[in-house]
Amino acid sequence: MRIFRRAFNNRIASRIVALFVAAALLPLILLALLTLNQVEDELQQQGSHQARETAKSIGMDVFERLQSLTDNLQLYARVVNNEPGTVLSRGPVTSEVLHGRHVEALFSIDPQGGVTNYFGTLDTTGKMLLDKIYHQRIPGKVSLLITPAKGERQALEIYLFSPLSAEKPNGTLLGLRLDPESLWDREQLESRPELICILGEYGAPLYCNREPPAYWIGKLYQREYQRAGDMQADVEKTLLEGFLSASWSLFLAPHYQVNQWTIAVGIPADSALAPAQSFGKNLILVMLLSLVFITFLSIRSIRATLHPLGRLLEATRSLSSGVFMTRVAFTGSDEFQELGNSFNDMASRLGRHFQQQQTLTRISQALQQAETVERIMGVLFTHLDGLVEMVQMGAVFWTGAGGARQGIAWPVTTFGHPAPAAVELLNLNNALPTEIQQAESAELLRRYPVIAQLTPDAETPTTLLPVRRNETHLALLVFSGLPLIKKPEDERLTLLRQLGEILAIALDNALLQQRLRHQAFFDTLTDLPNRLMMSQRLQELVETQKEQNGSLAVIILDLNRFKTINDSLGHVAGDELLRLVAERLKRCLHPDEILSRFAGDEFVLIIPGVADKCIVESVVGRINDTFQQPFSIGERRISISASTGISLFPQDGSDYVTLLKNADAAMYQAKTGRSGNSAFYSHELQQALNARVNTEQELKQAIAREEFVLYYQPSIKLESRSVIGCEALIRWAHPEKGMIMPNHFIEIAEQTGQIDAIGSWTLKRACRDFKRWQAQNLNLEYVAVNVSGLQLQDPNFVAGVAEIIAETGIQPRQLELEVTETALIEDFNASLEKLTALRELGVRIAVDDFGTGYASLKYLKTLPADKLKIDRLFVSELPGNERDVAIVKSVCTLALQLRISLLAEGVETREQAAFLQTCGVRSVQGYHFSRPLPESEFVAFARKREQFCVA
Repeated sequence: MRIFRRAFNNRIASRIVALFVAAALLPLILLALLTLNQVEDELQQQGSHQARETAKSIGMDVFERLQSLTDNLQLYARVVNNEPGTVLSRGPVTSEVLHGRHVEALFSIDPQGGVTNYFGTLDTTGKMLLDKIYHQRIPGKVSLLITPAKGERQALEIYLFSPLSAEKPNGTLLGLRLDPESLWDREQLESRPELICILGEYGAPLYCNREPPAYWIGKLYQREYQRAGDMQADVEKTLLEGFLSASWSLFLAPHYQVNQWTIAVGIPADSALAPAQSFGKNLILVMLLSLVFITFLSIRSIRATLHPLGRLLEATRSLSSGVFMTRVAFTGSDEFQELGNSFNDMASRLGRHFQQQQTLTRISQALQQAETVERIMGVLFTHLDGLVEMVQMGAVFWTGAGGARQGIAWPVTTFGHPAPAAVELLNLNNALPTEIQQAESAELLRRYPVIAQLTPDAETPTTLLPVRRNETHLALLVFSGLPLIKKPEDERLTLLRQLGEILAIALDNALLQQRLRHQAFFDTLTDLPNRLMMSQRLQELVETQKEQNGSLAVIILDLNRFKTINDSLGHVAGDELLRLVAERLKRCLHPDEILSRFAGDEFVLIIPGVADKCIVESVVGRINDTFQQPFSIGERRISISASTGISLFPQDGSDYVTLLKNADAAMYQAKTGRSGNSAFYSHELQQALNARVNTEQELKQAIAREEFVLYYQPSIKLESRSVIGCEALIRWAHPEKGMIMPNHFIEIAEQTGQIDAIGSWTLKRACRDFKRWQAQNLNLEYVAVNVSGLQLQDPNFVAGVAEIIAETGIQPRQLELEVTETALIEDFNASLEKLTALRELGVRIAVDDFGTGYASLKYLKTLPADKLKIDRLFVSELPGNERDVAIVKSVCTLALQLRISLLAEGVETREQAAFLQTCGVRSVQGYHFSRPLPESEFVAFARKREQFCVA
């Protein structure tokens, strides 16, 4: 067994043994298969022959019994014919047949169907039997009739009929009803192991000693009819449905009108082919014994040859596990001895190479941890000792980007000593080597003067190792005392190149890490600390001030109107503006004040150790002073201001997140005031902001739930005092707070971007109401809807208005859009373009709050306005205030010259209405006539005015 185990543990031996075994085993297997096939064929022939003989024997027995009964029937017929009135059951012709197992009944049938029973009882009428045998009878022959038994499934009744007189074949018939079990000798057949079936003339089974397989009878019957009588020609088909099958035809035509019966016999294949299975088992045992013998001989012959190979394999495994002292020794002078010597040489070289690679790996690992040039130099002096035969080393490292002409040098120093002090080199304009150079120091100094500052010994062999990455010089190592290398394939050159590659990667990674750290913590545009670094620094300062019971201030600065400048002039100009702002801020701040770019146009300033608001205000003053002078971007001079929010530690927050949040809240409050304003955080401010946030959330829900309603301010025609139109005014029907006026939520909607949804809803509802009024025969000229400046900035605003007009079905001239001067000035050109498009569509344009905005006359010249609305500021003190009188008259004169209609707001007295009418004002709004009304009340008011005017 040990021989077998050793052989199969060797893969080469296993393959050779497998080859020998296969060469011997394949013929044995082929012979066994042929022999088994021959034995099975012979057994099948024997079984088929046996089945056929059995079928023939059973068929002859059935025929003899049937023939005997036929003879008796004919005998009975002669007796009855010669001695009429004879009682057969008691007469001399009665034999043991009538009282035995073969006959169940003896009877006669006359031509009219009358039945006379001589023995037993006939269940079927004579007429039915005559009908069944009428077409089957052959004159001169006994008739054999097989019919299903009455009331029994799959049971048969077998009859024999013979005429009483040969001269009268169509006369009275004498018949026997046979016992099928006696006819087949059922008891004897059912005791046999074979499957036996007696088939009728057309293959229908008359009797089977056991249930046959589903398709066995059909396949056998079909095969028998296809055979040409030669049994040997169909030997391969004798196995049907698990049986060796054969049949024998019992020809009945010479004696009966039936052609033939078929006797089918099937011998179970398991029992018939059992000898073949026993033979196969013995043959397998012989083959296994032969296989073991062949394997044993093969292993014995192969083992002696492959033993040296096994020793080499063990030595190779030992070498692969790191035991480089492994050696092998063979006696003799064959190929195995040469292979052993080559293996020993390889092991020696691998040992030296592995030791050198371990040293390089330690250097590489140490360099990966070194983040500065100084640390990299310390690693080299620490780990290079013993790598190659070198005594001293110096180095030059370039500190400028892309190999710029400045760097740091370490003079040549003996290994084992601490690294010498670095020397800064400011001028490196000399030539540099691109490959390893070896020569006397004097020669190298002449070619590369840069190494003179490393002071190598002039008469010592010197090696220069350039460290390059992507064609860029990163460093130059100088080895003094390394013996000259004369062969290009010397492994020391390979070591130096590997060292240069490792050092290049380390230097490149150190520079990359330095750049990545800068990118991670500094803003690329302004070179200021970014949000991440500011957050870390602020967190550290907060913890420090906590320990020292100190204080600090956090200032968030946000540029006013930066988005407008960025959108109008482009992102390039916006980036340049941010860069210039950062430079000015850096110049105006003290060294201990930490400035960072927080996000977008926001900057954060941290002032450590400050608790006095006056000091903070002075810093904010310095910041605001920097914005007094405009910024030059290309040919443009841009003026900009900033809003600042301030939070103080510890009173406004005990952690950096809270301080930033509160400073941001204060900055937001400052932006709502005048430009350039600043605000300190306070709890009241926070409460106001919380209320605003709640309003923002509730406003979103109000839009989704449609909690808004429209009130309508009637426009009164002064001449007739009739209602000629109305202005739609939105109200918020808050489910808890009640009715909220627009001045409490419109500004928030504009700042949160929800004004478009509210404005669209208002416009659509006003148009639908106006269309419904028309259907109710309420005649009005127009409905006015206020438009926010942010809506005018929407590029789809004009298309949206056109869609609502088409959807609601009102005429464009029946819709009046009111815009304020302030809304127009935000982006006058874009607003002018949209208003012109609306005017071309047919929509009326009204300028609301005229005279309260900026540069009204300047923009009025180009505005496509149909109407000017005089603000209540100029109406409230009419006609007593001379200044208001002069202003209103001037506006009226201007409108008359420009052919623009007028509407005065805030009319509260009869005198005001009368004065305005004298000035040429056509229509007015005000509490003197009506306050804003809900839709139903407005309709009632308008109808009442309409009836009053008619009256």
